[in-house]
Amino acid sequence: MSAVIDDHGHAGDHAHGPAKGLMRWVLTTNHKDIGTMYLWFSFCAFLLGGSFAMVIRAELFQPGLQLFQPAVFNQLTTMHGLIMIFGAIMPSLVGFANWQVPLMIGASDMAFPRLNNWSFWLLPAAGLLLISTFFVPGGAISGGWTMYPPLYIQGGIAYDISILAIHIMGVSSIMGAINI
Repeated sequence: MSAVIDDHGHAGDHAHGPAKGLMRWVLTTNHKDIGTMYLWFSFCAFLLGGSFAMVIRAELFQPGLQLFQPAVFNQLTTMHGLIMIFGAIMPSLVGFANWQVPLMIGASDMAFPRLNNWSFWLLPAAGLLLISTFFVPGGAISGGWTMYPPLYIQGGIAYDISILAIHIMGVSSIMGAINI
């Protein structure tokens, strides 16, 4: 008969298993956790983009200027469109897919769990980059969410930053699509 005797009380010192606290969410490869993070990000982006829409509607409540100059109105309109499309709609679809697809096909997780995590964490970084354009000289982009040239060519560094942010969001979306 053999037995392992632990005289020093070190039996529970091994840090195996999932991380605890905030690191659980940062390092997770669980499709449900990542789907939840996508959905929370999407909800926050929806609230931000929706608040921009409410301010736009408040400006249009009466003719003339009430709240801000026309350039700021164009910036809010552009950012509303970009945030709602790339921050609210697209991530919500990936979030629901992260939750449902593995459950529907009977898989234990997504095909590439770490890629799944990485695709999510690109989103907050790109979202912060997009929002940071409000604080650069000249303000945020004001070329409409389609970024057509008549308004687009009037901008400064905010356009370059916004295009980079949209590309990063696109890479995140493609990585999520590869997983799905």
